[in-house]
Amino acid sequence: TCALPIYSLVIPGRPATKKNSSRYIPKIHRLIPSKAYQNYEKIAVKALREQYKEEPIDNPVIVTARYIMDNRRAWPDLVGLMQATGDILQRAGVIADDRYIVDWSGTMIYDVDPENPKCLITLQPIPLNEHYESYWTLDPKLLKRYEEYVNGN
Repeated sequence: TCALPIYSLVIPGRPATKKNSSRYIPKIHRLIPSKAYQNYEKIAVKALREQYKEEPIDNPVIVTARYIMDNRRAWPDLVGLMQATGDILQRAGVIADDRYIVDWSGTMIYDVDPENPKCLITLQPIPLNEHYESYWTLDPKLLKRYEEYVNGN
């Protein structure tokens, strides 16, 4: 198969993690994300759905996220931001499953801009062919699709 398109997406607003300030709800015995994260997720999902109108990517994908914060207060951890971004990409229907993210190359907390905090995302789906076998053969769901491809099914 030929090269797949690379997508550039923007999530407006201060990037947030799910883990900070989670709330415990005794009636359901569950932790739920903070109000700040819930608000961020709502805005993010809406923004991504406006930018991405295709079927969810169901190939392995390389994601680069550049987080631009509004200030240095309540500085987030990068892993938490990545986890939140993966969940949001899946919830918005950009990727079929966040476990298909095989590489976060270049992802970083990139800058501080009080006027325009955001997350800049680049997605590079990996084509289904022998040149990219290693991306397809670790995850059991992807391996099954790769084996079907190799066997001509």
